[in-house]
Amino acid sequence: MPAHVNTAYKRTVYAGVTYSLDRRRLLTSAARLAASFVLGRSLRAFAFSSENACALTPELETGPFYIPSELVRQDIRESQPGVPLRLRIRVVDVTTCKPVKGVAVDIWHCDAGGVYSGYTSSKPDGFGGPSPTEGRPDHGPGEPPAIQPTDKETFLRGIQLTDADGLVEFQTIYPGWYVSRDTHIHTKVHVGGGVSGNTYSGGHISHTGQIAFPDEISDAIAKIAPYNQHKSRRTRLDEDHVFDGHTDSTTLLQLAPVKRASLADGMSGTITLMINPAATPSLTGPDMQPFGPPVSG
Repeated sequence: MPAHVNTAYKRTVYAGVTYSLDRRRLLTSAARLAASFVLGRSLRAFAFSSENACALTPELETGPFYIPSELVRQDIRESQPGVPLRLRIRVVDVTTCKPVKGVAVDIWHCDAGGVYSGYTSSKPDGFGGPSPTEGRPDHGPGEPPAIQPTDKETFLRGIQLTDADGLVEFQTIYPGWYVSRDTHIHTKVHVGGGVSGNTYSGGHISHTGQIAFPDEISDAIAKIAPYNQHKSRRTRLDEDHVFDGHTDSTTLLQLAPVKRASLADGMSGTITLMINPAATPSLTGPDMQPFGPPVSG
C-alpha cells in the first residue's frame, strides 16, 4: 500500500499572515541564501523519470478548501507575492504505463501566508469560522469538513487539460504553510468532462491527492520574504498528518532552481500522477480506509 495518513486526525489551525512583497529584498535575500545553499538530492534535473514502475498515486484527503468549477487557465498567480514556481504534472494510466491525453488536472493551494482564495475571511482557527457544507460528494467521514467559502477570490486555483504527452503546466508560486500542515498542493484529476467557456464540468473524479515538497527546499524558501514573515512554525513532512513521512516519487515534487545562483528567480517542479482513468475511487481518509461507495464528480 502506498502512502497513508495517521489514524488520528489532527485539528488544523489556519493562520493568516499579513505581508507585502519587497522585490529588491526578496532578490537580495535569495541571492545570499542561494550562494550558501548546497543543491541536495531533492534538486534533481527537471525531467520525468522512466525508472519507476507503474504504481497508483495514493488517494489523500481533499481538505476543507476545495471549490468546484475552478478556472481553466495556466497562470494562476493573480499577482500573488512569492517565489515563482513552474509546475509541470504528467498524468499516466497505471494500467498501461502510458500518458493520458485530455484529462483535467485541477490544483489549488494556499498563498505565501497560508491563506486560500475563497476563504480569506475565515477565522484563524479555520474550523471555528464558516459552517461545514453538507452533502458534498467530494468529502466524507474522516476528512476535515468542507467549509463554506467566504469570498469570490480565485488566486492560486486552476485547471489544465493534459496534452498528447499527458502533460500540463501551471505558473504559480511556491506555497506557504499553516499550522499542522507542511507545504503542499492539492490535486484532483477529472476524466470524461469538458470545457465550457473558462470552466470544466462533467465526467468523474479519478484521483484526489496532495503534492509534498522536500523539507530542505521549503526551509530555504522560508528564509525569503514574504515567507519569512510567518509567525507560525512550519510542520515537517514526518509530522504532517496527511503525508505522515511516507513520501516517494508519487507524492514528492522534484524541484530545481530556474537559475543556480538565485532561488528567488523561481523554481521548476515536476511530478507524475499515476491514475486509473476508468476508476472512481472512494474518498480515502485516515489509515487509507474508504469512506463508502464510489463517488462521481
